[in-house]
This record gives sequence, structure tokens and C-alpha cells, in this order.
Amino acid sequence: MSRRLVGWLKRRFRLIDPPQEPRRSSDGDLSNGFGARRLLCSPLVPGGDPGPLPRASVLEGVQLLTRYCAMERPYWQGFLQHYHDLGVRRIQVGVQRQEEARELEAIPVPEGMTLRLHRLPVDQDPSAALQALPVALFAEEAPFTLMLDADEWLLPLRPDLSIQQLAQVFPAVCQWYVPWLLRPCLEPSDAGRGGFWGHVGKPLIRSECMAGVAHDHSFRLQKQRCPTGTSSAPAGLFGFALVHFWSRSFRDCLVKTFHSRIQDAKSVDQADALALIQAGGLPVRLRLLAYLMVQSGYVPLPNSLRPQVDLEREDRLLRLWVSARDETLCRQSFDRYCEQLRQCGPSLPLYPALSLLAVAERLPRVTTPAEAQAQAKRA
Repeated sequence: MSRRLVGWLKRRFRLIDPPQEPRRSSDGDLSNGFGARRLLCSPLVPGGDPGPLPRASVLEGVQLLTRYCAMERPYWQGFLQHYHDLGVRRIQVGVQRQEEARELEAIPVPEGMTLRLHRLPVDQDPSAALQALPVALFAEEAPFTLMLDADEWLLPLRPDLSIQQLAQVFPAVCQWYVPWLLRPCLEPSDAGRGGFWGHVGKPLIRSECMAGVAHDHSFRLQKQRCPTGTSSAPAGLFGFALVHFWSRSFRDCLVKTFHSRIQDAKSVDQADALALIQAGGLPVRLRLLAYLMVQSGYVPLPNSLRPQVDLEREDRLLRLWVSARDETLCRQSFDRYCEQLRQCGPSLPLYPALSLLAVAERLPRVTTPAEAQAQAKRA
């Protein structure tokens, strides 16, 4: 065979069998559209049956790290059942107040599930208190730990992959970030309207790599176990999302408005919330809910995924702060504000180009009924 023919054949085979590693582009990790080029390539495969997995194997070997306070009571058992169905059998729960710890201990849990309570400093913001938790107390109780809140429900978008399998494929990765899929609800049935990607997510870590909680959305890593460069990676690329029910109902958002202990831009007007409602306005948290409700739900969500609400407990909790009359007035103002935002169109902040705290600073104030009538006459 001539050299010319051999050279021609080699060139042709290279065309039909390109190199396994894609060429690096000048945009680096941005070139695949997910910002995670390094996670696309692995010589390892999970093995096993490529068909659908049993639902209870998705989070097998994963424990949850979460928080509990009284405002979670109407929604707590639905949260437990969702994660029990996915295979979670152990939950680490941070509690700041003794009466809430006693309340939590009295709540039934699904069969085979264990809750371990951890008392957190009562005089700190809940986020700061969580950072004080010594994670070494439970690091050996499960291979993986997922940190989230009770309004965040993991959704496997593909039926053939578990967390354990993903970890086997990428043994150098210590921590994954599971992206938010936001779905605000005014009623639990709104959960089926579709979600939209959020600006952040929550972390899943190999428990042996935990050094502590950095903040609500990340763990601190043990440096000796987690070399830089490959220590953290996104999990959304492989079909794992965290549906964030930013409100599980309109009343849930009202309860959070008055009860939340987290001090940030969403609660800056908490002390004046009732006066704002009675004057026909809306607190910041409710204006943010209206903004989220007018977003397009472009990611389909299964109808089976919806928050369960104990309506009687929710009503009792809400009446601690808001009368039925004020609730009705608030809902009227809220519906009016949703329509006001729809008319703003493209002038609204583009989400998730901004964080929700940044969006809160840019939302217009609520137009009063008199102002709305005047504007309608001028139109």
C-alpha cells in the first residue's frame, strides 16, 4: 500500500472518529452553555441497567440537612413524605427554639425515616446559626449530605440516574450544586404550571468532605480531601433540579412575611407589613411573589409534584398576625399588582440575570386603586 494511500486513509478515519476530548475554545467552560465543560468528560460509566430506576433509589445514601421553625408546620409532613419516596432515611434538623423542638418531636415521620435534632443559637439570624452547626456530629451517618429548606423539593428530570451513580462517575468531585427551578404557588395546584430556572441552587456534598456550612447555599470543604479545580461542579447538567416552591400558597407567603427570622431585603419592611397592607400596599416579599407569578413557566413540571398543605394549621398560623379582612384586602392588592407588573412588560428586571434581593430593590411600588382609575381615564 502506497504512503499516499495510507495518509489518505488516516485522514478519512480521523473525520469519522474524532478525538474524545473536545478542543478547548477561547471561552473555556462557557462553551457548552452550562459553564461546566470539565463535567462533560469522564472515562467512567455508572454501569447497571440503563432503564428507569426505582424512585426510592434516587437519593439512596443521601441525608438531608435542613431547618425547622413553627411556620413550616402546615407543610412539613408533605416535605418528609416527598424525600422518603426518593430514598432519604435520615434528616438532620437545626432548631433554634425549645418549643419548636418539642413541636417537631411530636410530628409523625414516615416509616423507616429518622430525624436528628440539633439545637442552634437562638440569638442569631437562622443563616448565621446554621453556620455554627458542627457537621462532624453527623458526617459519618450517610455517604452524602444535601442542604436545603422545606420548600425545596428535589426533582430527578431523568429516570435512569441516582446520586450514587453520578458520584461514581466523577470521583474527584466533592460538592455538587443542584440548580433551583422556581415555582411560586398561590394554590398548591399552581405547581403544575411549569417552573423557571433560578439564579442559584443548593449543595450536595460527600459527607466525608464537609468541614462546615459556609452559608445557606454552600458547604465549606475539607482542604485535604478536596483539591482545588475539581472540588465543586453543577448537577443540573445530569438532570437533577431543586423545585423551589417560593410560596407553597398565598397564605404561606403571608406567614413568611410576618414570621421569617432571616434578615435580608425580603424582610426589610417586616415591622410595617400590616400597616402597608391596611393602606392598600404590599410588603416587599409579596411584591416579589407577584413578580415571580408573572414569569413564564417554561420548564414543565409533573402534576404529581405539588406541596401538601394542612389548611387548618395554616389558617391558625396566619390568624396570629392577619385578620380575615386584612387577608382579603391584601389579596386584592396583590392581584392588582400582578396586573400592574404584566403591563410593565420588558421594563421589568430579567430573571435570573439578577438575584431576587436585587430584583426587590428595582420593583415599582404598588399603584393604589385611585391612581389606577386615574391612569385608566387618561388612557
